[in-house]
Amino acid sequence: MHPREYEETRSHIRGLVLKQPTPFRPVTFEVDVDSLRQNIDYWIENGLLIVLITGGTSDFTCLSDHEIAELTKVTVDAVNGRAIVIAATNSRWLGQTIAFARYCVEIGADVLMIQKHEPPQASAQDYYEYHQAIADECPIPLFYHSFLTGKPSVKALLKV
Repeated sequence: MHPREYEETRSHIRGLVLKQPTPFRPVTFEVDVDSLRQNIDYWIENGLLIVLITGGTSDFTCLSDHEIAELTKVTVDAVNGRAIVIAATNSRWLGQTIAFARYCVEIGADVLMIQKHEPPQASAQDYYEYHQAIADECPIPLFYHSFLTGKPSVKALLKV
């Protein structure tokens, strides 16, 4: 699957955004891929334009890196170009985040949300360098999510 062109993707980011919950099978707590596909079909058939996979609502804390990758792939495959898919990183070190960003591009995600829990000692420059390194490796639009707040974070984002 080929990702949409950058500006085409940006032009489609409007309207209702669903923070996709992850369905689990009873007893085993494995990701219920069939239910996920059914949910995605239902959401899109009812006008949903954007599916957002998040560390919180999509339960990344309960999933391994492999499961997060599979959840992302199943979502992209199930959406099949009918809506925008915003994939999300987990709070990982830079090398893992870049590898996952490349994976998301490869499987056809439209946008990548960078989730990074900033340590209290992180400066705006640290924040900028982290995100710029990802932007340099990822040709799809990036969507930012961070716990670094205030004017330094806004200035850093404006530089990327």
